[in-house]
Amino acid sequence: MITEVETWAKANGEPCSLSFGEYYDSPETVDEDRLRSRGGCITSNDNVKTIASNGLLPPGYSTSTIDHRDALVASFDGSPAIGPWKVYSKVMADMKTLDLELNGPVLEIYEILSATSGRTRYIFPVRSLRTK
Repeated sequence: MITEVETWAKANGEPCSLSFGEYYDSPETVDEDRLRSRGGCITSNDNVKTIASNGLLPPGYSTSTIDHRDALVASFDGSPAIGPWKVYSKVMADMKTLDLELNGPVLEIYEILSATSGRTRYIFPVRSLRTK
């Protein structure tokens, strides 16, 4: 899904230096073939408005804005395939220590640093358990 969007963006002159995956389910509790997610490229608001208003998106593609929210943010330099194994359990333990709980889908932002390295930023939306 993300690769398909990146390919389309580059073919249409839209830079896609940052891509993302937004994950609605936990791979620890949901079978891989049932995981719900969406992915694509991060662009400026001006580019999004131009692309959408000119009808340049192919069928099945859409644009959206992710609202500001309270979150714990983590970063991992290395393969995005192993990042979740290194990051998720640590962040979940930190949330417990800080009396926080997950409050929405996790957003992973992927950045290619070189031909052999990358960085993933993990954004875990949270809410305080102290204010319940």
